[in-house]
Amino acid sequence: MRWGVLAVGLALAGPAWGQMMFYDGNKILEWCEASRPSAYSYVSGVVDTFNFIGTRPGEKPEFCIPHGATLRQITDTVCKHIDAFPAARHISAAGLTRGALNIAFPCP
Repeated sequence: MRWGVLAVGLALAGPAWGQMMFYDGNKILEWCEASRPSAYSYVSGVVDTFNFIGTRPGEKPEFCIPHGATLRQITDTVCKHIDAFPAARHISAAGLTRGALNIAFPCP
């Protein structure tokens, strides 16, 4: 009985906990303006995740960052994109980062 109550409690708490960990474009812009190391960390995490996950056979990668591009250059690209589209800042930070990199560094 106790395990069932615990399972139900965790299931109900799951979405709320996930939302607590959610970053949007407003948070990334805040980091871009005031805490650059946080912006670098977030952007590098998104890039590393997409590189690690890869793509399915037959699909193009989400973006193709050129060899020699620096983390500062990539983060500047993301920060400028988020700053340029204020109406989208409520969207997921990962989605905005992916979109910025897809536009700036499209794959051939």
